[in-house]
Amino acid sequence: MAIQVSPLLLGLERLAPAALLSSDGKIQECTPAFCEILGLAEEEAVGKILVDYVHGDERDCVQDALRAAKESTSIDLRILRNSSDCAWFETTLTRCGLDDETAGILCTFHDISRWRRLEDVARESLDECFALAKLRSNSSQGQAPNAKELREQVIELRQALEAGLESEKFKRIFEMSMDPIFLIGEDTTVHQCNDAALRILKLSDMSEIVHKLTVPMVSPEFQPDGSRTIDKLQKFCQPLFAGETVTGEWWHYNAEGTLFPVLVKLQNVVSNGKNYMVCVWHDLTEIKKREAELEKAKEAAEAASQAKSQFLANISHEIRTPMNGVIGVAELLLRTELTEEQRSYLEVIRSSGDTLLNIISDVLDISKIEARSIVLESIPFSLQDAIDDSLSSVRVLTLQKNLELNVFVEDALPSKVIGDPTRIRQILLNLLSNAIKFTERG
Repeated sequence: MAIQVSPLLLGLERLAPAALLSSDGKIQECTPAFCEILGLAEEEAVGKILVDYVHGDERDCVQDALRAAKESTSIDLRILRNSSDCAWFETTLTRCGLDDETAGILCTFHDISRWRRLEDVARESLDECFALAKLRSNSSQGQAPNAKELREQVIELRQALEAGLESEKFKRIFEMSMDPIFLIGEDTTVHQCNDAALRILKLSDMSEIVHKLTVPMVSPEFQPDGSRTIDKLQKFCQPLFAGETVTGEWWHYNAEGTLFPVLVKLQNVVSNGKNYMVCVWHDLTEIKKREAELEKAKEAAEAASQAKSQFLANISHEIRTPMNGVIGVAELLLRTELTEEQRSYLEVIRSSGDTLLNIISDVLDISKIEARSIVLESIPFSLQDAIDDSLSSVRVLTLQKNLELNVFVEDALPSKVIGDPTRIRQILLNLLSNAIKFTERG
């Protein structure tokens, strides 16, 4: 029976052996590669405790790491394959989960046995050299200057071996990086690159790049900002060789002739008196594609909004003309001799017409706001008159619902204010209309 692997581990299956542990270190889910390291069949791994497969000298470190509240911890462990065989692994424990029910620890292994063996060899070599230096300095036949020279040689050897260990770490990072990495000379010739560089350039062999390709050979004549590639390259090199890290967008061609964008990060290194550039690319193709799609969607949305605003403006003007006619005729009829009942009906017609005109004005205002063409007036007007006009427009509505509408105005209210009287009336009318609409009695 195969183990069911969660989406959290699927992406890690090809990159590194991984497992999902409980907070006490019990294996809940794991990849086949993880099982292989422990020497277990897939169906046997779930439920086992990780610490049981760790060398005794490192078990306390694992327990401490499992109990720690840190988000991520990295430790070097020896994993027991059987009673006599073990291997070194760089082990990363990462807290994951959004709550107590889903909380767990993601455990990944990276084999560092080769590096540890190199470290042991280096340590043994240093011990032998120091022992020899001590023997020479204590020997009655040895001369002090020779012993001093030997000690200097030992120090040089230590530095060389330490540099070798650091070089091994860099090599691992260089080879495993998902981003293309290049070592480029002052003449922009590529001296070294990783497998990711081959993939992005659609090439199959290092010999097609190393000591053959230059930066201009895989670049267009002009870059995204409009500058010539040669000029921009020189502009990059000036601060770079002064010790600064340079970052910027760049366009390149692959072997198929396809142009693609990358984010370039450059760092200067000096070796044997010569300047080199360590160049890291990050492919921006998908990001640029999403940006173009978002820009296209934004333009389509703006066009749709503009069309809607134009339609609302047109239809509002079309409705306003006959509505003005209805209100005008109602006002003319109100000036004739009418019965109380007839006058009441005409008042309702005129009031409803005024309300509808106000709604149409609101629609027009919305269109103007969306088109950013609305202009507010700033003129002196009577706030009391604006209040009275708004009350007159809703008075019939209060009578229809048998509501009492009372207005209280502070004595300190100035007779004249400066602003947009039309907008003030609209605000007051909206507030009063909503108050009447949602008030059943009172």
